[in-house]
Amino acid sequence: MAWDPFGNGKTSIRGAAGIFFGSVSGNEWNTPSNYQPFAVRQQFNDVQSLTNPYGNLPGGVSPFPYSYDPKNPRFILPASIYGISQDFQWPYSYQFNFSIERQFAKDWSATIAYVGTLSHRLPFTVDTNYPVYTSTATTANVNSRRPIDTGLLSSIFSAKSIMNASYNGLQSTLEKRFGRHFGLKGYYTFSKTLTGAQLQNNTLLGGAQDYRNLAEEKGRSDFDRRHNTVTSLIWTADYFGGMSAVPRAILNGWQISAIATVRSGLPFTVTTGRDNNLDGNSNDRASLVGNPFLDPNRARSAVTGAWFNTAAFTQSSSGVDGTAGRNILDGPGFRGVDLGIFRNFKARERMNLQFRAEITNAFNLVSLNGPNTVQNSSLFGTIRSASDMRQVQLGIRLTF
Repeated sequence: MAWDPFGNGKTSIRGAAGIFFGSVSGNEWNTPSNYQPFAVRQQFNDVQSLTNPYGNLPGGVSPFPYSYDPKNPRFILPASIYGISQDFQWPYSYQFNFSIERQFAKDWSATIAYVGTLSHRLPFTVDTNYPVYTSTATTANVNSRRPIDTGLLSSIFSAKSIMNASYNGLQSTLEKRFGRHFGLKGYYTFSKTLTGAQLQNNTLLGGAQDYRNLAEEKGRSDFDRRHNTVTSLIWTADYFGGMSAVPRAILNGWQISAIATVRSGLPFTVTTGRDNNLDGNSNDRASLVGNPFLDPNRARSAVTGAWFNTAAFTQSSSGVDGTAGRNILDGPGFRGVDLGIFRNFKARERMNLQFRAEITNAFNLVSLNGPNTVQNSSLFGTIRSASDMRQVQLGIRLTF
């Protein structure tokens, strides 16, 4: 839908909605070939020693080399297998948007829009042979606590179409079309995206703290940036036509382009670094016992020494899932300005020489990377790196 409410071509109200069916990549469909009997992926919850890691396997021998024979498929017990659920359905999304655009002055326009997506039946892999916790549970007896074909099968991964996701965003644009030596475009987005589990992977194996309680996994997506703004500018200096030839040749013909980016940080999850719930996976989240937020506007030494309140997290008890949610904290934001300076020199009628200077992070602004999020690390909560410093690249280009 598009509507010009005043009939003068300066205001446009638009809206759209649709249902879109998604796809699943060939890499994801091919995942079963990475598991037995086609290939072997071993998970060693109880290693005898570093010098004899296979000592606790049947016969105490190495499973390698491993080769697939369709006439005589080979399984290393307990076998880990993977398959597509028989009731798998194609994912689909509802997408919708509504925008108002207005032209003002001669070559300026502004747009404000709401954009949303609701996705359903997204694929996610679940371990249907997830171990049962008992009073005698240890990391060494994970496979003996699996309910299906105990001792014969370990993980039974099943790709199911069970996840939902959503995106809601306010998107605004300010634009000046290039004219009179100058052009500008500015974008700002305020948004939030949620997923039923960690879905931002190159396979369907997003992982979960507890496959028996997937409700714990709902949270912000890994790429959920609440604020994001980008402004680009192009300026051509051709103002000095009334001067003599030499200063005109020196001052005219320069072009400056700039891209300024400011965005909030990506979310992150605090994990324990241990297998607290004794399911064989060391991806357990910490338990939240206090306020984890600290003021990001402190001195840089204080910020890098503790980005968040580490005392607000504790290790969960044996056999218990961590209570902290997924992606509840934000990492440091980013700010940077990239510049390009160009000058064309006409050597001949059909030959041009261009000087190029390209500068990333031109003002050498410090944008910190994310903190250490593993609770049993000695660097827990600290930041030890930042994005790239200023870099300058000079070049000359001959076009003929």
